[in-house]
Amino acid sequence: MIRRNRARSSSLFLLELIISILFFSIASAICVQLFVKSHTLNTHAQELDFAVNECCSIAEIITSEDSREQIQDTMNVLYPDGLYFDKDYNPCSEKSAYYVITVDMTADGSLLQGSIAASHKDKTIYSLEIKHNLQKEAKR
Repeated sequence: MIRRNRARSSSLFLLELIISILFFSIASAICVQLFVKSHTLNTHAQELDFAVNECCSIAEIITSEDSREQIQDTMNVLYPDGLYFDKDYNPCSEKSAYYVITVDMTADGSLLQGSIAASHKDKTIYSLEIKHNLQKEAKR
């Protein structure tokens, strides 16, 4: 009889151990999913923050100048290689660009209007519409 009780207690211990392992496996799988989701959200937030900052900076440059020539001169000084950025958000050449900022402007007399968009692989991260009255071109 003693051996039967020992066998029953061993099988009960084994069953408890299997249930504990199963519980911790499920809990660890849920935690891994949460970490992956938080990493993805962090990456998207960094991209959006970069895109908003760069688009707003370019909009400030455009609205602070009085003519299209001044806008072009300031943009050439501040962004000599163009509006191309690598994975670490540093300016780079067009060949190694990971993020691209496009500026589309049209002038109707002295009113300059257009859009600034930051994109990655044909996916627009952020876009900004602007309007600006050019002072020197209005005087002509």
